[in-house]
Amino acid sequence: MSETTWTEVVPVTSKSRVQLPISARARLNWGSLTEPLALLAKLEPGNSAKLEPWDPAGVDVMRGLESLLASEGDADRAELALIAMDRYLRVSLDPDGRILLPANLAHHIDAIGHDAVRVIVRGGDLQLWSEIAWQASRSSRLRAFGDRLLGLESSR
Repeated sequence: MSETTWTEVVPVTSKSRVQLPISARARLNWGSLTEPLALLAKLEPGNSAKLEPWDPAGVDVMRGLESLLASEGDADRAELALIAMDRYLRVSLDPDGRILLPANLAHHIDAIGHDAVRVIVRGGDLQLWSEIAWQASRSSRLRAFGDRLLGLESSR
């Protein structure tokens, strides 16, 4: 399989924690830690979130957001601030690979009331997905690429 791609279903603990598997962390150029690492979690459409190191990603987003908010009128500034608070979150990855999911992130990826989420590493990017949303989109992924797999299977 690909050295830069990984997916796995991981359990969500009763305290809304997920443990990134060693196999996933090994595919991230920032996955080997000796101290906690702050991450920017960007809530994405489709019940997923992209996580990347706070420095530089979170720092850049906060700088850009400050500039954007400073240029807006009061009504738009308040609305943009709310949208940003709903989209951008700071989380921490501890050296053992654990992430505590804030409530809004946990809700977004359907971790509340369910016992698992999907971890995806693709091209050095880390994503957390709702396992429900991931399974619901499985058919469309198979339609798009399944013929290649069937060709592989039939050539045996």
